[in-house]
Amino acid sequence: MANTSLLQVRVDAEDREKASAILESLGTNLSAAVNMLIKQIIITEGIPFEVRQPAVVETKKRSKNTGAAAHDIFFIEAKPRKLIPAIEYTNLISLIPEGKVVRFEDIDLFLKEKYHVELIEPEYSGWPVYDNDGNEIPYWRIIGSRGAVTGAYRCNAQQQGERLTQEGIEVVPYKKSFRVVDYKKYLYSFIEMNARKKK
Repeated sequence: MANTSLLQVRVDAEDREKASAILESLGTNLSAAVNMLIKQIIITEGIPFEVRQPAVVETKKRSKNTGAAAHDIFFIEAKPRKLIPAIEYTNLISLIPEGKVVRFEDIDLFLKEKYHVELIEPEYSGWPVYDNDGNEIPYWRIIGSRGAVTGAYRCNAQQQGERLTQEGIEVVPYKKSFRVVDYKKYLYSFIEMNARKKK
């Protein structure tokens, strides 16, 4: 059994009810969503979505009661987003050649350009070990935004470090995990690959 720990979070009861209903309609639950969030924080080494307040625009109107400047609150429309099936992500991961690495942000950038959207949302259910041809999907070639070995998906950080080393990629201990030394020289570009195919 995996080494797990209990996480208790206080949330507004109404917010929890609304979020649970939405997640249930998507075939998942709050616990799974929190685990996905934690994984993405590790992978991206930060908050994996934009955090901002609604835009507040001051008007020339004055409040009748206080005489203070009144404010109109405008909620900025959500950015266009696309849900990417797990198979599309894994197909891209399978294209990463031996001795190369890719960050999730590189995959996201490629998919944003492909679909002309500002936000990409991967589907996390059903990520397979093997592709349709029976080849192992090289999840170990996915690294964090600054070269950190994340132990994402089907291999832990130790296994990932070993697989990268076998492929000639220099890996050193980093905090409680590993880091690819000078990771930029190993980066594989899906955008460049796509441009070459179009020529």
